Amino acid sequence: RTKVIQRLLFCSLMLNVTFVTWGAIQERMLTRRYPRHTGEYFTYSYALVFTNRFWTLIMSGCMWLYLKPRRSQSTVLYEYSFPSISNMLSSWCQYEALRYVSFPATTLFKSFKLAPVMLMGKLLGNKSYPAYDYMVAVVIGIG
Repeated sequence: RTKVIQRLLFCSLMLNVTFVTWGAIQERMLTRRYPRHTGEYFTYSYALVFTNRFWTLIMSGCMWLYLKPRRSQSTVLYEYSFPSISNMLSSWCQYEALRYVSFPATTLFKSFKLAPVMLMGKLLGNKSYPAYDYMVAVVIGIG
């Protein structure tokens, strides 16, 4: 049990370090001039999204070849396109937002989206969530 908790803490720490580093690099790329002080700002944020998704595709393909998972007969592949496109567009919007607000502000706004998503699920999808889930969404949103 202790080893599991240690591993969980290590993984949590490494995920946070990775995301903070990635965020700092994103903000640095989009808020600095190239070449320094005299050049233009990086304007092709969709190129960053494409590059990110391209290398994710390469890495996931390598993992797929390495792990050789069995294919499920009940999986409908096109249904994965909806969250995929949504994720791609949200990344592009995040890069564009970094031109106007700082990375910590962008991250706080993104973390608060859980509460409105739950609210829309309740109003439009007739989903029910326990009170605990609403409290967790508010605590995450507050930061």
